Amino acid sequence: MAKQLRERQSVEIEKTLSYVMGVPRNKEDILDIATLVERLKETSLFAYRGLDIGEEGDPIISLNYEGTDYLVQLILEDVEVPELFRINHRFSQEDYEILTQSEIGITTAMKFSEDVMESYLVQLKVIYTLMPDLIGLIDYSAERIYSGVWATLAAQSKVPPSPNYLYSIQAVSNEEADCVWMHTHGLNRCGRIELELLDMDKENYQDYSALVQGFADRLLSKPVEEIAREGEAQFIAYTHNRESIVATWIPWESAVGYYDEEMLGGAKSHEEHGWPSGVIYLYLNEEDYQNGKLVAPNALGDQLHDNIVVFFSDKETERMRALAQERFEYFRKYALNKDYHSIVKFGLSVDKEYEENSCDGREHIWFEILEINGNKMKAKLTQEPYMIKNLKVHDILELDVEQMTDWLIYTPEFSVNPDEIYLLEG
Repeated sequence: MAKQLRERQSVEIEKTLSYVMGVPRNKEDILDIATLVERLKETSLFAYRGLDIGEEGDPIISLNYEGTDYLVQLILEDVEVPELFRINHRFSQEDYEILTQSEIGITTAMKFSEDVMESYLVQLKVIYTLMPDLIGLIDYSAERIYSGVWATLAAQSKVPPSPNYLYSIQAVSNEEADCVWMHTHGLNRCGRIELELLDMDKENYQDYSALVQGFADRLLSKPVEEIAREGEAQFIAYTHNRESIVATWIPWESAVGYYDEEMLGGAKSHEEHGWPSGVIYLYLNEEDYQNGKLVAPNALGDQLHDNIVVFFSDKETERMRALAQERFEYFRKYALNKDYHSIVKFGLSVDKEYEENSCDGREHIWFEILEINGNKMKAKLTQEPYMIKNLKVHDILELDVEQMTDWLIYTPEFSVNPDEIYLLEG
């Protein structure tokens, strides 16, 4: 597909409100407004400034967090769990039944600040403050359902949760269709376009979710003036053989003319999804970029069937580092369980000749944990470094918590990273 680009559009749009409902274990916990106000006044998670009543009679609280003011509308309403919403967290059978049978919850509605990650954290802190015995969250903006244990741990943290929590990636198909339509929900509340992939191969569409995730991370982690505009190249990931994957986007209304209007995600089926959105395409080489020649991600073929390496932004790398260190005590608690296998990513200084090619002067590489002594860990290198010549696989080093940038605990049933520690604490 080739296209002559007109004046390039920005990814920035007017933010929509973020709607997230908290569902309490016991509905009596949220029925008395005076009790709710007292919880807001007494919390140390943010500075409560006051309460007003909106035009529709709903309370609107004002608060300040880290120097930024927020207004949050509180809507006491019936719990609705739409059939197509994704349950993204593990629930005990008891908690799942309580959530799906609950009658009432509090929906919080707020407009995000420029720091959308911090804004989402503030929204979680408000919900947790209102109902400290949370059974779950229903994120209507992202169309996802989250564990109350996860939400509680996230609200108590100073580090925002992963940007993946701000949106969902949905794949739509049916028996009649020979393709899959992938699209996001939740980015509009961040003042960004939603993202789409059209006419994806039914057999291999799941391989392409990493492209959407990588692009979304760029949208959420950078100021809008630094984000690629329509048609501009954006480095997203590496293939398994270290080939760069360079992507871009064009508005859905420009892209859709190349497809059958009856197709899923085409002109007709898109009517109920009226968000501003962009369709992701690729540049296969420099010549294609110079000529404005766009190709669908399907063009990568088998290169995406092997795991691609998504390039995280500096901001996301720093967030992951901060959360890994903040939750180190959870890692210490579980890491050396004889039934688990634990690895840690450390950021080590690169050789001088590679300093210009590294984002922060460090290479982030995985080690197997052998011992933990205070803030020191004895660890065995599990991968060949690219930019540190005097290290090789199976070398054993003593490393400090301050050098840690991420960790993983593999249990017999699932893996756990710092964002997912609720799986072991629930």
